Amino acid sequence: MKKLSQLNLFRAFASRNYLLYFMGRAVSQFGTWMQRTAVVWVVYSMTHSPLLLGVTVFAEQFPSFIFSIPGGVAADRYNRYTLIKITQFMSMVQAVLLAVLVITGHAAVWAILLLSVYWAL
Repeated sequence: MKKLSQLNLFRAFASRNYLLYFMGRAVSQFGTWMQRTAVVWVVYSMTHSPLLLGVTVFAEQFPSFIFSIPGGVAADRYNRYTLIKITQFMSMVQAVLLAVLVITGHAAVWAILLLSVYWAL
């Protein structure tokens, strides 16, 4: 059995492809966390409604529950690299639309909820 000092915990990062994947995924995940926090904050600051806050969280998460099985089938049948590029592009479009709505002051709760559902797909 190897001692803890002999284990190379970071040997996967020696692969350039894995390093690029890891870094890209880390940036994407950080952006997702920021966006989820911002969406909830914006909806609550606009409405001060705990009900709409719950509806917003539901709108962000429920589509993932419904489409997880078809998403798994798509991941098995199609090129994963292409699927990741498509989904990341769609996420970028959604984030830009959401930012434009908030920055220009045209954000409405229904539009934020609609974009949250779109993002979760």
